Amino acid sequence: MDSRQKKQLKRQLEGQASLLVSENSDVALVAGLLTTCSALLRTAEQNMPAAFTNQEFDQIYAGYLGLAGGVNRFSQFGQGYLSQNYKTLLQEQMDKATQLQQERKTLEDQLTQTQHQQAETQQAVTQLKGQLDSAQAEHRAAETQKAQLTQEVSDLQSKTEALKAQWDSLQRQKDQFEPDLDALLQAVAAAKESYQEMVAYYAELERIQKGMEAEGFVDMASFAQALLDKNQQGAALMADYDRILSNVLADVEALQQKVDDRRRAGG
Repeated sequence: MDSRQKKQLKRQLEGQASLLVSENSDVALVAGLLTTCSALLRTAEQNMPAAFTNQEFDQIYAGYLGLAGGVNRFSQFGQGYLSQNYKTLLQEQMDKATQLQQERKTLEDQLTQTQHQQAETQQAVTQLKGQLDSAQAEHRAAETQKAQLTQEVSDLQSKTEALKAQWDSLQRQKDQFEPDLDALLQAVAAAKESYQEMVAYYAELERIQKGMEAEGFVDMASFAQALLDKNQQGAALMADYDRILSNVLADVEALQQKVDDRRRAGG
């Protein structure tokens, strides 16, 4: 109903109210009121919405039940004024009104049950939503952990490749060092053997020198001097040889230590 129709209805009701107020007969007043109610009921039916919510339906249905109750009460009051056929028709209407009331009660019970079920369903939906949110959070955490593990695996692979390259380099160096080491060890062994021979030679010369001096040979002084010079030269040579041999041995030991360290690192 638009604003123009509402204003028209207002004017009609005000006019009908003026007539009712001026009416002196109670019967005429009641008849006028019922006529007004009937007109208002038609207006209500003309403006009836095509669809309702449950609450809206309950409000309108309660109004109709109120009208039906009024009809029922009047029919009981006017039993003596009605013909038998009219009484039968009125009783049918009363039974129908009673049935409608029972149906309304049934609908109200069903509505209450439906609302209860809806509340339980909403609670279940809320719980499921909480479980879904928790599962989604766990999924995001798992994705983050997966990304971290993937990065760690990638880093380990890079480190493994770097260590393998380092191992290959050390292996090549070891292969290069081993022939040199064998040659050095052989040279050291030969040097030790020569050194021992030289020590034995000079020990024998010293023994001969002391023996000649003890025998008192004439030219022993010159011989002894010459032999002393040779001994001094030999001692100097042996000192140099000792120094060189010590250096070589130190180098060999250092090289051997490096090889052993790299072997242990590679193992």
